[in-house]
Amino acid sequence: MNMKYKPVTIEINDKRKYGLVAFLIDRDDFIEDINYFRHQLSIKSLISRKLLFNRLSHNIRIVKKGIEIRKMVPHDAYVEILLKKYHRSSNYKDVIIQSLYTGEVHEEDLVNDIKADGVAVYCNSTSPVYVVLPHSTDFSISQKIILKETEMAIVITPEATLKDVVKAYQQLKKVKKIHANIWLTPDTISNIIRDREWYWMHKNGMSYAEILRTTNNIERQGVIEAIKQYGKRLAIKL
Repeated sequence: MNMKYKPVTIEINDKRKYGLVAFLIDRDDFIEDINYFRHQLSIKSLISRKLLFNRLSHNIRIVKKGIEIRKMVPHDAYVEILLKKYHRSSNYKDVIIQSLYTGEVHEEDLVNDIKADGVAVYCNSTSPVYVVLPHSTDFSISQKIILKETEMAIVITPEATLKDVVKAYQQLKKVKKIHANIWLTPDTISNIIRDREWYWMHKNGMSYAEILRTTNNIERQGVIEAIKQYGKRLAIKL
């Protein structure tokens, strides 16, 4: 992506939620997908959040026998594709819709209690203990529970022994190590709002020296490291 691109605006105060959104919508592959689906949906210019709300409220709801039913709209299929591709739960649906139509993501677009379908692995019909992970992976799915994105679980049945539990815990440690980068929570970057701004300045053509001139009491290397750290988080393979 060599051309200049206006990033989606994030109006979120909570730094952890800010990071969860930023590390999705700032990915090069996500941006390419959003641009492609905008073209598919004939979105030639962004609209206001109010106009989007009015359009969706007016066009996608019908009442049948006293029950409100949500109609399918063209972007539904694209949203589902992106949720699946980037391993996100349905709690990110409005984040994607707002990215498509308005170019703004607000606090209410990401549910506070972010949850995902938990996928049970290392188990079969006779397993007394099994491990449940928060993201869909290539593991075969035999059971599902609901987990927060930062949670993993060991489910114990009445037949379980201490040996079974220890074995499951060892398996969980191995899986956690393999997926450590994907499951790393974004609140490890304390200056994420600032770093995101620098990242986009650099991505849109500003040199490190030019960015440095917009700051106070920051060393050049600090600017470089902050931009590189942010970029690394976006490059994590999903």
